[in-house]
Amino acid sequence: MKTIFFLKKKYEIKSYKCDYLSLHIKSSMKYLLLFFLITDCLLPITSNAQSHKQKLIDSLQAILQTSSPDTLHVSVLNELAWIYRNNDYDKSYNYGMKAKELAIKINDDNGLATAYNRIGLILKNRGKYTEALASYNKALAIEKKQGYRYGISRAKNQIGGIYILTKRYELAIPFFKESIRILNAIGQEPKTAIKKFNLAICYNNIGDLKKANQYYLEALRVYEKAKRKNKMAKCYLGLGSLHQRANNFNKAHEYLLKAKTIFESNGNKKSLIKVYSDLGLLYFKIKEYKTSIHFYKKSLHLKKTLGTTKDIQATYNNLGLVMLSNFQEDSAKVYFDYSLQISEKVQDVNTQSLVYNNLGLLHYKAKDYRKALEFFQKSLSFPEHLIGKYNQRNALENISFAYAKLGNYEKAFQHYQQYNKAKDALESSFREAMEIKDKYEAEKKKRALAEKDTEIQKGKVVRQKLFNYILGVGLLLSLMVVFAVVRTYQDRRKVQKKQQKIDDLLREQEFLALSKMLEGQEQERNRIAQDLHDRLGGKLSLIKIKFEALNQSEILPKMEEITQYQDAMKLLDETVDNVREISHNISSRSLEKFGLIAALEDLQSQIQDIGIIQLTLNVHGFDGQRLPVTQEVQVYQVLQELINNTLKHAEASELTIQLYWRDDHIHLNVEDNGNGFDLDDATKKGGIGLRGVKFRIINNLSGKIEIDAAEGQGTSVMIDIPLINRRLKGESQ
Repeated sequence: MKTIFFLKKKYEIKSYKCDYLSLHIKSSMKYLLLFFLITDCLLPITSNAQSHKQKLIDSLQAILQTSSPDTLHVSVLNELAWIYRNNDYDKSYNYGMKAKELAIKINDDNGLATAYNRIGLILKNRGKYTEALASYNKALAIEKKQGYRYGISRAKNQIGGIYILTKRYELAIPFFKESIRILNAIGQEPKTAIKKFNLAICYNNIGDLKKANQYYLEALRVYEKAKRKNKMAKCYLGLGSLHQRANNFNKAHEYLLKAKTIFESNGNKKSLIKVYSDLGLLYFKIKEYKTSIHFYKKSLHLKKTLGTTKDIQATYNNLGLVMLSNFQEDSAKVYFDYSLQISEKVQDVNTQSLVYNNLGLLHYKAKDYRKALEFFQKSLSFPEHLIGKYNQRNALENISFAYAKLGNYEKAFQHYQQYNKAKDALESSFREAMEIKDKYEAEKKKRALAEKDTEIQKGKVVRQKLFNYILGVGLLLSLMVVFAVVRTYQDRRKVQKKQQKIDDLLREQEFLALSKMLEGQEQERNRIAQDLHDRLGGKLSLIKIKFEALNQSEILPKMEEITQYQDAMKLLDETVDNVREISHNISSRSLEKFGLIAALEDLQSQIQDIGIIQLTLNVHGFDGQRLPVTQEVQVYQVLQELINNTLKHAEASELTIQLYWRDDHIHLNVEDNGNGFDLDDATKKGGIGLRGVKFRIINNLSGKIEIDAAEGQGTSVMIDIPLINRRLKGESQ
């Protein structure tokens, strides 16, 4: 036997097995050539679909130009018909017709059956169902003649699909069942799923909920086994609609949400239209009208996005029903009219029946019972197989109510009996469907447990052998890891404690060193000034006195008349004055020469160089103005004491000093971000530094001081000093 490959549909290769003796060598080479040509064009198709599709079309058309009219020619024409089926109906149909005519001419039954299938598909997509059905029947006849069972199954499924589209569900059922039987016989069970799904649709529409549920679950089982998420979602959608019709809202909601999750994840907008519509109906039934309208409008939005009007009449009808239930009669009438107009145009009898029933409800609500009865009867006027038992039941109930309102109780009772009969049949069917569902769920769980038990048994021996080894190694590794972690943690803690201790000592030493340095500098200046004043100044004064005494003695009565003597006395006087001036300048640092601001900037520079604390100095309004030197010295000493306190006690990283020159006073603000202190406690203890600062401000400078401090929140000292006597920069005291 030899296997010949043909392209059945996009990316799917169909194989035929033939006897060597019955297969012409020339024909074999042509089919193989076609296969390799198509394969070469399709392999890289994921990178650039359009360009490779065009490449394939060009290659196929080149074959048509070069090959003689034979079976290869027919196969190429059929393939071109398939390629153009979705985006160019005319080209697709023309290629299909050419393939049919050539196949008849050269007696190519295989090519002819494929051509009829192609033509049927194109006609179906155009909505020409009668012509499509005729084409599929011709394909079926050829497949039967050849005894090709898979082809027979395929043709029967296609015919069943046409009957679904024309709502002749009873006629579709035997075709799907026969297709399933053939596929099972030839070992093609995975391909039965779509046929079972179609059977579920048929039974659902004729009101046999038991069988509808059965086939939905059977299709779902096949798709779950194959892990085909999109197909599983379609089964969930069907089951959701089924449970909704039986008013089993919780289960319906569960299935519809499963379908919604899968379709949204893979971007299947076409299927989401139906999911949103069914969710809209579900929320309508549980009287959540706002949510119902939300989902119906989402469904309409998707239809507009995709440019499709398929079943839009049903959505308009459902929106109208929600509006009617929400007391928006005018809006409801508009939507009903839209729906009726479209459904009459497309000959959608089922939706027409629903709209008439809803228009009857509209007039019934307005107490126009005769008009309501007229619409209810119109709803029931269509054949039962076209409107379904569910719609029939609702119409019967509404007719009964209308007759009762009109006082015709005999007919009201008669129609109510018919309603009860239809209702009982549907409820019985649903109970049977639930039994099948429960049985399916139980079987599914049992099968899952059995599969799990088998896997457990297979792995039990291996696990037993590895268990002791893994346990021992695991315990050893665990102990080693625990020991290493504990040891590392302990060592790290020791290092951290030592480092913290070193850091604390260094910080303490740095603060002490800075404080001592500042204190030492001030003490040294005072000592030098005192020495100059007391020792050198005193000695110079004594020398001057002795010179004066010598001048008064009789030994040198004429001494003061000598020029050198006079110059020496003058120089001595200047030296005494200079020593006093140097002493005064050293004692007040650079204040007299450069002023308070320059002295503070010098202090800031010294502290910044050490790098322990960030000192910020902000000066406002001092341009060209200075305090008297005595006041500047007092202010400087106050600020120096506050800085020393911060360095010693606050453990701060930032210190800010702000000076403001006002019209009648100067304002000082000293802030740090240190640990602060309890002001009441510090006042009671009476610290020397704080007491000295207050004394200088209040007694020496006649100023005011306010301290704002709290533990953990830093310290702020605000000082106001009145301007008693000011001078401009460069003026004498």
